[in-house]
Amino acid sequence: MSAASSPAALAAAWPQVLEEVQAALGQAEAEAALREQALPPAAPVPALEELPPVDPAHRRRVAERRKAWENRLQEAEQVARETDVALRETEEALRRWLQEAGPPGQQVEEWTPRAA
Repeated sequence: MSAASSPAALAAAWPQVLEEVQAALGQAEAEAALREQALPPAAPVPALEELPPVDPAHRRRVAERRKAWENRLQEAEQVARETDVALRETEEALRRWLQEAGPPGQQVEEWTPRAA
């Protein structure tokens, strides 16, 4: 290990490293502030009354799409509920099977003929 990479040398260099990081952050912050000032002003958001009226046909299509999404969501929730029930039942069946099977090796011992 060289003297420059010894723990004591690294610890002694930390204040300088932190100062350089602080200087870089300060410079980046100042540059970001200058870029922000150079941006054009944001366009004002029009009031609701200033917006053009919505076409009734468009409003109807949006409502139909929304209803279709709601129906799909309900179907997906039902599938999720049914899947949860199936998983729960399968887990319970596996637990019963494991309990009936007993500890590993028990049935092997029971099936293996013993020497007389």
